[in-house]
Amino acid sequence: MNADAPAEPIQDYGDGQGIGARKNGDAAVMRPEGGAGGRAAGRAGVDGLSPDIHKLVALEFGDVEEGFREAERVREDLFFYQGNTHLPMEQHAALAHAEPDGHLTLWTSSQTPHYVHRALAQVLEMPPARIRVIATPNGGGFGGKSDPFSHEIVVAKLSLVTGRPVKICLTREEVFYCHRGRHPVLMSVKTGYRTDGSITAMHFRSYLDGGAYGSYGVASTYYTGALQTVTYEIPRYRFDGVRVFTNKPPCGPKRGHGTPQPRFALEVQLDKIAEELGLDPADMRLAHLQPAGSVTANWLRIGSMGLGACIGKVVEASGWRERFRKLPSGRGLGLACSSYITGAG
Repeated sequence: MNADAPAEPIQDYGDGQGIGARKNGDAAVMRPEGGAGGRAAGRAGVDGLSPDIHKLVALEFGDVEEGFREAERVREDLFFYQGNTHLPMEQHAALAHAEPDGHLTLWTSSQTPHYVHRALAQVLEMPPARIRVIATPNGGGFGGKSDPFSHEIVVAKLSLVTGRPVKICLTREEVFYCHRGRHPVLMSVKTGYRTDGSITAMHFRSYLDGGAYGSYGVASTYYTGALQTVTYEIPRYRFDGVRVFTNKPPCGPKRGHGTPQPRFALEVQLDKIAEELGLDPADMRLAHLQPAGSVTANWLRIGSMGLGACIGKVVEASGWRERFRKLPSGRGLGLACSSYITGAG
Protein backbone atom coordinates (compact mmCIF):
# COMPACT_ATOMS: atom_id res chain seq x y z
CA MET A 1 0.00 0.00 0.00
CA ASN A 2 1.37 3.42 -0.96
CA ALA A 3 0.36 5.96 1.66
CA ASP A 4 1.44 8.81 -0.62
CA ALA A 5 -0.86 7.77 -3.47
CA PRO A 6 -3.38 10.50 -4.31
CA ALA A 7 -6.91 9.79 -3.13
CA GLU A 8 -9.54 9.51 -5.83
CA PRO A 9 -12.41 11.91 -5.13
CA ILE A 10 -15.82 10.25 -4.85
CA GLN A 11 -18.91 12.24 -5.73
CA ASP A 12 -21.49 12.19 -2.97
CA TYR A 13 -25.04 11.75 -4.25
CA GLY A 14 -27.49 12.51 -1.48
CA ASP A 15 -30.69 12.22 -3.50
CA GLY A 16 -32.13 10.76 -6.66
CA GLN A 17 -32.15 14.09 -8.49
CA GLY A 18 -28.36 14.25 -8.28
CA ILE A 19 -28.06 10.87 -9.95
CA GLY A 20 -30.69 11.85 -12.51
CA ALA A 21 -28.55 14.74 -13.67
CA ARG A 22 -25.41 12.60 -13.88
CA LYS A 23 -23.86 11.29 -17.07
CA ASN A 24 -21.91 8.10 -17.69
CA GLY A 25 -19.87 8.75 -20.79
CA ASP A 26 -22.22 10.31 -23.31
CA ALA A 27 -25.35 8.53 -22.08
CA ALA A 28 -27.50 10.81 -19.93
CA VAL A 29 -29.81 8.90 -17.60
CA MET A 30 -33.48 9.74 -17.18
CA ARG A 31 -34.20 12.99 -15.34
CA PRO A 32 -37.34 15.05 -14.72
CA GLU A 33 -36.95 17.31 -17.74
CA GLY A 34 -36.35 14.32 -20.00
CA GLY A 35 -33.05 12.89 -21.18
CA ALA A 36 -31.28 10.50 -23.46
CA GLY A 37 -32.02 7.54 -21.24
CA GLY A 38 -35.67 8.36 -20.63
CA ARG A 39 -37.04 5.54 -22.76
CA ALA A 40 -34.17 3.13 -22.25
CA ALA A 41 -34.43 -0.10 -20.31
CA GLY A 42 -31.50 -1.69 -18.57
CA ARG A 43 -29.82 -2.38 -15.26
CA ALA A 44 -26.89 -1.04 -13.30
CA GLY A 45 -23.72 -0.83 -15.36
CA VAL A 46 -25.37 -2.08 -18.55
CA ASP A 47 -25.79 -0.34 -21.92
CA GLY A 48 -23.67 2.65 -20.92
CA LEU A 49 -25.90 3.59 -17.98
CA SER A 50 -24.54 4.92 -14.72
CA PRO A 51 -23.71 2.13 -12.22
CA ASP A 52 -25.82 4.09 -9.73
CA ILE A 53 -28.95 3.21 -11.69
CA HIS A 54 -30.59 0.25 -9.98
CA LYS A 55 -33.67 -0.15 -12.18
CA LEU A 56 -35.13 1.54 -15.25
CA VAL A 57 -38.69 0.88 -16.40
CA ALA A 58 -40.40 2.17 -19.55
CA LEU A 59 -43.92 0.94 -20.38
CA GLU A 60 -46.63 2.30 -22.66
CA PHE A 61 -50.20 1.05 -23.06
CA GLY A 62 -52.02 2.59 -26.01
CA ASP A 63 -51.05 5.69 -27.98
CA VAL A 64 -50.55 8.26 -25.21
CA GLU A 65 -49.69 11.11 -27.58
CA GLU A 66 -52.96 10.51 -29.43
CA GLY A 67 -54.74 10.68 -26.09
CA PHE A 68 -53.17 14.06 -25.37
CA ARG A 69 -54.31 15.31 -28.80
CA GLU A 70 -57.87 14.19 -28.02
CA ALA A 71 -57.85 15.99 -24.67
CA GLU A 72 -59.51 19.35 -24.27
CA ARG A 73 -56.91 20.29 -21.67
CA VAL A 74 -53.53 18.95 -20.56
CA ARG A 75 -52.02 19.49 -17.14
CA GLU A 76 -48.50 18.67 -15.94
CA ASP A 77 -47.41 18.80 -12.29
CA LEU A 78 -44.30 17.90 -10.31
CA PHE A 79 -44.69 16.32 -6.86
CA PHE A 80 -42.30 15.11 -4.19
CA TYR A 81 -43.13 12.58 -1.50
CA GLN A 82 -40.68 12.50 1.40
CA GLY A 83 -39.44 9.15 2.68
CA ASN A 84 -40.17 7.81 6.14
CA THR A 85 -39.45 4.78 8.29
CA HIS A 86 -41.49 2.08 10.02
CA LEU A 87 -40.55 2.57 13.71
CA PRO A 88 -41.96 -0.67 15.17
CA MET A 89 -42.11 -0.81 18.97
CA GLU A 90 -39.81 -3.85 18.97
CA GLN A 91 -36.32 -3.32 17.56
CA HIS A 92 -34.70 -5.91 15.31
CA ALA A 93 -33.32 -8.81 17.38
CA ALA A 94 -31.96 -12.31 16.78
CA LEU A 95 -30.69 -15.22 18.88
CA ALA A 96 -28.71 -18.15 17.50
CA HIS A 97 -27.83 -21.49 19.07
CA ALA A 98 -25.37 -23.89 17.43
CA GLU A 99 -25.82 -27.49 18.59
CA PRO A 100 -22.86 -29.85 19.09
CA ASP A 101 -24.17 -32.03 16.24
CA GLY A 102 -23.70 -29.14 13.77
CA HIS A 103 -27.30 -28.00 13.59
CA LEU A 104 -28.08 -24.29 13.95
CA THR A 105 -31.29 -22.67 15.18
CA LEU A 106 -31.99 -18.97 14.76
CA TRP A 107 -34.84 -17.14 16.49
CA THR A 108 -35.37 -13.78 14.83
CA SER A 109 -37.85 -10.92 14.65
CA SER A 110 -38.32 -11.30 10.91
CA GLN A 111 -41.14 -11.15 8.38
CA THR A 112 -39.28 -13.36 5.89
CA PRO A 113 -37.79 -16.45 7.60
CA HIS A 114 -37.33 -18.29 4.30
CA TYR A 115 -35.17 -15.49 2.89
CA VAL A 116 -33.12 -15.46 6.10
CA HIS A 117 -32.76 -19.25 5.89
CA ARG A 118 -31.46 -19.06 2.33
CA ALA A 119 -29.03 -16.25 3.20
CA LEU A 120 -27.64 -18.18 6.20
CA ALA A 121 -27.04 -21.29 4.09
CA GLN A 122 -25.22 -19.27 1.44
CA VAL A 123 -23.08 -17.09 3.72
CA LEU A 124 -22.20 -19.77 6.27
CA GLU A 125 -21.76 -22.39 3.54
CA MET A 126 -23.91 -24.86 5.45
CA PRO A 127 -26.44 -27.38 4.14
CA PRO A 128 -29.91 -25.79 4.42
CA ALA A 129 -31.19 -28.91 6.19
CA ARG A 130 -28.91 -28.14 9.14
CA ILE A 131 -30.37 -24.66 9.65
CA ARG A 132 -33.68 -23.88 11.31
CA VAL A 133 -35.07 -20.34 11.32
CA ILE A 134 -37.93 -19.50 13.68
CA ALA A 135 -39.76 -16.22 13.06
CA THR A 136 -40.84 -15.08 16.50
CA PRO A 137 -44.03 -13.03 17.01
CA ASN A 138 -43.13 -9.54 15.83
CA GLY A 139 -43.58 -6.43 17.90
CA GLY A 140 -44.31 -4.61 14.67
CA GLY A 141 -42.66 -4.90 11.28
CA PHE A 142 -44.65 -3.16 8.53
CA GLY A 143 -42.12 -4.30 5.90
CA GLY A 144 -39.04 -3.15 7.79
CA LYS A 145 -38.14 -6.71 8.82
CA SER A 146 -38.50 -8.20 5.35
CA ASP A 147 -34.79 -8.32 4.41
CA PRO A 148 -32.10 -10.65 5.78
CA PHE A 149 -29.96 -8.45 8.04
CA SER A 150 -26.32 -8.59 9.07
CA HIS A 151 -27.05 -9.11 12.78
CA GLU A 152 -28.82 -12.38 11.91
CA ILE A 153 -25.71 -13.62 10.12
CA VAL A 154 -23.41 -12.37 12.90
CA VAL A 155 -25.20 -14.16 15.75
CA ALA A 156 -25.27 -17.37 13.75
CA LYS A 157 -21.54 -17.23 12.95
CA LEU A 158 -20.57 -16.29 16.51
CA SER A 159 -22.60 -19.14 17.92
CA LEU A 160 -20.89 -21.58 15.55
CA VAL A 161 -17.47 -20.26 16.59
CA THR A 162 -18.10 -20.15 20.35
CA GLY A 163 -20.50 -23.04 20.75
CA ARG A 164 -22.65 -20.76 22.89
CA PRO A 165 -26.01 -19.04 22.30
CA VAL A 166 -25.53 -15.51 20.98
CA LYS A 167 -28.08 -12.71 20.90
CA ILE A 168 -28.07 -9.24 19.32
CA CYS A 169 -30.77 -6.62 19.79
CA LEU A 170 -30.32 -3.48 17.76
CA THR A 171 -30.57 -0.08 19.39
CA ARG A 172 -33.18 2.31 18.07
CA GLU A 173 -30.41 4.23 16.30
CA GLU A 174 -29.19 1.04 14.60
CA VAL A 175 -32.73 0.29 13.45
CA PHE A 176 -32.75 3.66 11.69
CA TYR A 177 -29.48 2.72 9.97
CA CYS A 178 -31.04 -0.55 8.77
CA HIS A 179 -34.02 1.49 7.56
CA ARG A 180 -35.63 -0.15 4.47
CA GLY A 181 -38.28 2.53 4.86
CA ARG A 182 -40.48 4.21 2.29
CA HIS A 183 -38.69 5.66 -0.73
CA PRO A 184 -38.53 9.41 -1.27
CA VAL A 185 -40.01 9.81 -4.75
CA LEU A 186 -40.02 12.69 -7.21
CA MET A 187 -42.96 12.42 -9.63
CA SER A 188 -43.93 14.12 -12.85
CA VAL A 189 -47.58 13.64 -13.87
CA LYS A 190 -48.91 14.74 -17.26
CA THR A 191 -52.64 14.18 -17.75
CA GLY A 192 -54.96 14.89 -20.66
CA TYR A 193 -58.63 15.40 -19.77
CA ARG A 194 -61.97 16.74 -20.96
CA THR A 195 -64.08 19.43 -19.32
CA ASP A 196 -66.27 16.79 -17.68
CA GLY A 197 -63.18 15.51 -15.81
CA SER A 198 -62.73 12.31 -17.83
CA ILE A 199 -59.10 11.37 -18.52
CA THR A 200 -57.92 10.70 -22.06
CA ALA A 201 -54.25 9.85 -21.35
CA MET A 202 -51.61 9.96 -18.64
CA HIS A 203 -47.81 9.96 -18.61
CA PHE A 204 -46.44 9.20 -15.14
CA ARG A 205 -42.72 9.44 -14.33
CA SER A 206 -41.21 8.44 -10.98
CA TYR A 207 -37.69 8.90 -9.62
CA LEU A 208 -36.95 6.79 -6.53
CA ASP A 209 -34.17 7.59 -4.08
CA GLY A 210 -33.14 4.05 -3.16
CA GLY A 211 -30.39 4.60 -0.63
CA ALA A 212 -27.32 2.38 -0.55
CA TYR A 213 -28.72 -1.08 -1.41
CA GLY A 214 -31.35 -2.79 -3.52
CA SER A 215 -33.74 -4.40 -1.03
CA TYR A 216 -37.17 -4.71 -2.71
CA GLY A 217 -36.43 -1.69 -4.87
CA VAL A 218 -37.18 -3.33 -8.22
CA ALA A 219 -40.72 -4.16 -7.07
CA SER A 220 -41.12 -0.70 -5.52
CA THR A 221 -40.15 0.90 -8.83
CA TYR A 222 -42.81 -1.04 -10.73
CA TYR A 223 -45.39 -0.33 -8.04
CA THR A 224 -44.95 3.42 -8.45
CA GLY A 225 -46.47 3.06 -11.90
CA ALA A 226 -48.67 -0.03 -11.79
CA LEU A 227 -51.87 0.96 -9.99
CA GLN A 228 -52.82 4.43 -11.22
CA THR A 229 -55.22 2.84 -13.71
CA VAL A 230 -57.34 0.76 -11.33
CA THR A 231 -59.43 3.48 -9.64
CA TYR A 232 -60.36 5.83 -12.52
CA GLU A 233 -60.63 5.09 -16.23
CA ILE A 234 -57.34 5.92 -17.96
CA PRO A 235 -57.58 4.53 -21.51
CA ARG A 236 -53.97 5.32 -22.51
CA TYR A 237 -51.11 5.15 -20.07
CA ARG A 238 -47.35 5.52 -20.12
CA PHE A 239 -44.98 4.94 -17.21
CA ASP A 240 -41.28 5.72 -16.89
CA GLY A 241 -39.55 4.89 -13.64
CA VAL A 242 -35.99 4.88 -12.32
CA ARG A 243 -34.51 3.86 -8.98
CA VAL A 244 -31.05 5.08 -8.09
CA PHE A 245 -28.49 4.34 -5.39
CA THR A 246 -27.61 7.23 -3.06
CA ASN A 247 -25.41 7.70 0.02
CA LYS A 248 -28.16 6.97 2.56
CA PRO A 249 -29.59 4.03 4.51
CA PRO A 250 -31.33 1.73 2.02
CA CYS A 251 -35.03 2.08 1.31
CA GLY A 252 -37.28 -0.94 0.98
CA PRO A 253 -40.83 -2.17 1.52
CA LYS A 254 -43.18 -0.25 3.79
CA ARG A 255 -46.95 -0.75 3.91
CA GLY A 256 -48.01 -1.08 0.29
CA HIS A 257 -44.55 -0.08 -0.85
CA GLY A 258 -44.35 2.00 -3.99
CA THR A 259 -48.05 2.95 -4.02
CA PRO A 260 -48.75 5.73 -1.45
CA GLN A 261 -46.31 8.07 -3.22
CA PRO A 262 -47.91 8.03 -6.70
CA ARG A 263 -51.40 7.95 -5.22
CA PHE A 264 -50.61 11.17 -3.35
CA ALA A 265 -49.49 12.76 -6.62
CA LEU A 266 -52.48 11.55 -8.64
CA GLU A 267 -55.10 12.52 -6.06
CA VAL A 268 -53.66 16.00 -5.58
CA GLN A 269 -53.59 16.52 -9.33
CA LEU A 270 -57.21 15.39 -9.62
CA ASP A 271 -58.19 17.97 -7.01
CA LYS A 272 -56.36 20.63 -9.02
CA ILE A 273 -58.22 19.54 -12.17
CA ALA A 274 -61.56 19.61 -10.34
CA GLU A 275 -60.81 23.11 -9.04
CA GLU A 276 -59.80 24.30 -12.49
CA LEU A 277 -62.99 22.91 -14.06
CA GLY A 278 -65.29 24.02 -11.24
CA LEU A 279 -66.33 20.43 -10.49
CA ASP A 280 -67.01 18.81 -7.15
CA PRO A 281 -64.00 16.50 -6.48
CA ALA A 282 -66.20 13.72 -5.10
CA ASP A 283 -68.64 13.86 -8.03
CA MET A 284 -65.80 13.97 -10.56
CA ARG A 285 -64.30 10.81 -9.10
CA LEU A 286 -67.66 9.05 -8.94
CA ALA A 287 -68.36 9.84 -12.60
CA HIS A 288 -65.17 8.23 -13.90
CA LEU A 289 -64.53 5.12 -11.81
CA GLN A 290 -63.05 2.05 -13.46
CA PRO A 291 -66.05 -0.31 -13.77
CA ALA A 292 -66.30 -3.73 -12.16
CA GLY A 293 -65.43 -6.67 -14.37
CA SER A 294 -63.21 -4.57 -16.60
CA VAL A 295 -59.56 -4.71 -17.70
CA THR A 296 -57.38 -1.63 -17.30
CA ALA A 297 -55.13 -0.14 -19.95
CA ASN A 298 -52.16 -1.99 -18.43
CA TRP A 299 -54.02 -5.30 -18.36
CA LEU A 300 -55.04 -5.47 -14.71
CA ARG A 301 -58.37 -7.22 -14.18
CA ILE A 302 -60.90 -5.49 -11.93
CA GLY A 303 -63.19 -7.88 -10.05
CA SER A 304 -65.63 -6.24 -7.69
CA MET A 305 -65.58 -2.44 -7.46
CA GLY A 306 -66.83 -0.99 -4.21
CA LEU A 307 -65.12 2.38 -4.48
CA GLY A 308 -68.25 4.18 -5.62
CA ALA A 309 -70.23 3.01 -2.58
CA CYS A 310 -67.26 3.89 -0.38
CA ILE A 311 -67.09 7.45 -1.70
CA GLY A 312 -70.85 7.76 -1.22
CA LYS A 313 -70.56 6.72 2.43
CA VAL A 314 -67.69 9.17 3.03
CA VAL A 315 -69.63 12.03 1.42
CA GLU A 316 -72.66 11.30 3.57
CA ALA A 317 -70.83 10.74 6.87
CA SER A 318 -68.56 13.78 6.50
CA GLY A 319 -71.31 16.20 5.61
CA TRP A 320 -69.44 16.87 2.38
CA ARG A 321 -72.29 18.62 0.60
CA GLU A 322 -72.79 21.02 3.47
CA ARG A 323 -69.14 21.66 4.35
CA PHE A 324 -66.98 21.49 1.20
CA ARG A 325 -65.72 24.97 0.22
CA LYS A 326 -67.92 26.43 3.00
CA LEU A 327 -65.62 26.22 6.03
CA PRO A 328 -63.97 29.28 7.65
CA SER A 329 -60.67 30.61 6.34
CA GLY A 330 -57.82 28.23 7.10
CA ARG A 331 -60.12 25.19 7.37
CA GLY A 332 -60.64 22.66 4.63
CA LEU A 333 -62.25 19.36 3.75
CA GLY A 334 -60.92 16.90 1.19
CA LEU A 335 -61.02 13.30 0.12
CA ALA A 336 -58.69 10.94 -1.71
CA CYS A 337 -58.92 7.37 -2.91
CA SER A 338 -56.37 4.60 -3.19
CA SER A 339 -56.05 0.96 -4.11
CA TYR A 340 -53.77 -2.03 -3.77
CA ILE A 341 -53.53 -5.51 -5.16
CA THR A 342 -54.84 -8.61 -3.41
CA GLY A 343 -54.55 -12.30 -4.08
CA ALA A 344 -57.53 -13.12 -1.87
CA GLY A 345 -60.89 -14.27 -3.21
